[in-house]
Order: sequence, then C-alpha cells, then structure tokens
Amino acid sequence: MPAAKLTPGILINDLSDHLPVFDSIKSKISKKWNLKSCNRHDYSNFNAENFVVEVQEALDNLSINQSNPCETLDSGILILEQRLNEQAPIKKLSKAKQKLSHKPWITPSLLKSIKTKNRLYRALVRSGFSSQKAYAKYKKYRNKVTHLLEINKKYYYQSQFLSCRNDSGKMWKLINSVISSKEKSSCHPEKLFDPIKSNYTSNPEVMSNIFNTYFVSIGQQLASKILSPVHHTYPVKVNGPKNSFVFHDTFVDEVNMVINNLLVSKNNRQNDIPTHILKQYKNSLCPFLVQVFNVCIREGTYPQSLKCAQVVPIYEGGPNDLYTNYRPISLLSPTNKIF
Repeated sequence: MPAAKLTPGILINDLSDHLPVFDSIKSKISKKWNLKSCNRHDYSNFNAENFVVEVQEALDNLSINQSNPCETLDSGILILEQRLNEQAPIKKLSKAKQKLSHKPWITPSLLKSIKTKNRLYRALVRSGFSSQKAYAKYKKYRNKVTHLLEINKKYYYQSQFLSCRNDSGKMWKLINSVISSKEKSSCHPEKLFDPIKSNYTSNPEVMSNIFNTYFVSIGQQLASKILSPVHHTYPVKVNGPKNSFVFHDTFVDEVNMVINNLLVSKNNRQNDIPTHILKQYKNSLCPFLVQVFNVCIREGTYPQSLKCAQVVPIYEGGPNDLYTNYRPISLLSPTNKIF
C-alpha cells in the first residue's frame, strides 16, 4: 500500500503499559455509523422551590371546564411540561455521557478522579518519563482509582441484586447483563425489507409504515389460523348487574397511592413528563388531578391525548432487516397510568 495513504500516530493514553500505535487509512468504503441520539432533561440548574411555586400558581388559576374536562387536563399537563422545560431544558447527551449512562457505578467524584489520573499520565508522557517521583505519584494514584472503581462496581451490583431478589425476571435480566459479553442487535435497523416493492429501504417514514402495517395485521392473521371450537350448549346462570355499573369518584389518597406505585424504571412516551417528577411533586399535583378525574368520570369521557401510545418495535432475533422479527410494545403516558 502506498505510504501516502497511511497516517501513523501514537495515542497518549494509559490503556496499556506502552503507548498504543495506530494508522489512519484513507478508504473509499463508506461506513454509516448507527449512532442513536440520546436526549435528557438537564437538571444542573433546576430550582425545585421555583418549580413548585410556578406549577402550583398556574394550576390554581386554571379553571376546570365542567363540560369539557379533557381540555382542562391537557392544559394542566401542558403547563407542567412547559415549567419543566424552563427549569430543566432537554439537551442532547454527549458520547462520553452516553457511555457513562451504561456504567452507573461511576460517580461524579470518581469521574473527576479519572480525569485527574489521565492528566497526570499525559504530563508524564510529555516529560519523557524523566521524573521517577512523578511516575511514582501517577502509579499510586492510578492504582487507587482502579481500586475505587472495582469497589464501586461491586457495591452497585450487590445493591441491584438485593433490590430485585423477589423478582425473578429482573434478577435474570441483571445476571445476563453481568455475564453476557455480546450486546444484542439494535432494535433500530439501518434498513428494512419492503414487502410491497420487494427491496430494502432506509427511509424512516417508509420503515415506520412497514412496521405499522405488520403490527396492525398480524393479530388477524394469527386469529385466522385458530381452529373454531366445537360448540356445546350448557345451562349457565350468570349473576351480573341488572342494568349497569358505575365508577365512583376518586380522592387524593387514592391518586397519591397510585403515583407511589409507578415504576421509575418503566419507559414513557417521548417528551412525556418523567415519572420521578410526578412522584417527587405529587402533593402539588394530586388535588388538580383528582378534580379533573372526577369530572371526567361523571361526564363519562376520557382524554383523547391519553389514548395515544408510542409503539416501539422490539427485536426478537434473526435478520434485523426483516420486519417479521420484531414485536410491538406500547409506551403509555404516566398520566394515563394514574387515571
């Protein structure tokens, strides 16, 4: 290979005992990296007191429409979302923070120590390892950071195993995350087979329509394969309500209990109010929710916004560009779960 196409270099990093050597090779082969963007609320400047006061004042000034309580609920949710976005705007996580999200045992103080260790190493390399005192200082600090990382990781998994000791599903999921060295294929494929045009497409809108068509029709296809049962007539006496049934009004303690039972680990729809916000500030939200829920129950209506779910394809196995290898799950709004 011609030397002009190679760009060698040395990576200043303590990944190994010697400095890693690399070559940058120019190539005409294009590689599309499937980097999934990750957005989160930034709570670094979040003021809890101002947030509670602003939300409480806005909800107190919001009059409940007796004839259309669903509109009032939508307005209340919008107020909460706007106040939250003002206090904690949504920002895109950097690649480094995305990696740290997969290593929750690395605390901010440990991350600061890792940066200090790397800074000491870079200074040592630039000096040509001429100072034995500086090398001994770096080595001692590196061993201390490595020891702290191992201890934090051990304690983290110990607490995780204790927290899910009564849930076999979570237990096995945690075990697989510890012992599995291979990552599962992404549920966001770069391309998908189009059954109408009999070719592959990478258009996000077309891929979404392929999934939607398959998920809507798969139920009828499976039901058509079920054999009709043999009908037998048996005398059955059912003691049910003679006329109808009713829903009783809810109250603050009941809504408070439902919010407490919400799982923070469960995913919500995109741009929904985070569950931990509802749980943390439930005392300010419960009176408003109770009033709106009771009016909805009396009027026999259900908010249209809560009927919408975000359908996410989950990869099951096989070729990840084949739509039949996915199953759908529906992500609901946390307010829907409370109602």
